[in-house]
Amino acid sequence: MDCKDAIERIQKIVPMLRHDVETAILSHEVMEAQNAIVPPGLKGYQTDFVQTYGAIQNALVLKLAMDVARVFDVSTGRPLERQDMASIPVLGMLFGVPGVVNGLMTHASSWISGVEWANGDDAERDADIEAVAREMLYSEQAFDKETCKAAIDEFANLTSRLSDPTTGEAAALSRVKAFRNRRLAHSLFTKEPDAYPKYDDLTLLLELAKKAAKLSSLAVEGLEVDFAEQTTRNRENANGYAVIVLEGLKCSADDEGS
Repeated sequence: MDCKDAIERIQKIVPMLRHDVETAILSHEVMEAQNAIVPPGLKGYQTDFVQTYGAIQNALVLKLAMDVARVFDVSTGRPLERQDMASIPVLGMLFGVPGVVNGLMTHASSWISGVEWANGDDAERDADIEAVAREMLYSEQAFDKETCKAAIDEFANLTSRLSDPTTGEAAALSRVKAFRNRRLAHSLFTKEPDAYPKYDDLTLLLELAKKAAKLSSLAVEGLEVDFAEQTTRNRENANGYAVIVLEGLKCSADDEGS
């Protein structure tokens, strides 16, 4: 794959990855809010809808597992030019194509378009002021190029944990992908997952995905992404929903007891 094609793919993947991570964050916060509010609030109440509530929570866990597996997907054995997944591993491979980092750094130098003057008449510009403005522009462009390079390097260091079998992230990803492939996407009676995923696996991988999406957005688009703000907003909204669900379940318990 040539450098130009790789950069074009990177520019398509980055916003898609960011969107997928945002979707996973929403799933996670809805699930967490329900777990934190509904079961403790139902202590002492008896309702026939507990099983239904449990089914909904299980569905959220499975959805989160699919959301997380999606952003770490890669087709084993396929060459890079046939990798068509908007995922963190594929993005990492594309960053490794010769010339890509330099190409993205060059692109980063255009995040600031140039010096804009209030007066369009070149003859009325002070030469000293223009020289200072140009120097500031070049300094900012150099800074943006270094920001791009540093973000790509940090992305590579972060995602290298996925290929190191001694890390918690690699073990978590192995469990989640095996569960997705052998139980969620397919039901294979001859291939049980070697180990079922843990709840903490999803949280661990989601945190890595958030960091990877943040770094890639910065490196490719010069965009500072704040997932913390979205996480807080999603959680506040999910808390409000969970309170309403809890009140409904309490009402059903009261009706059954009357």
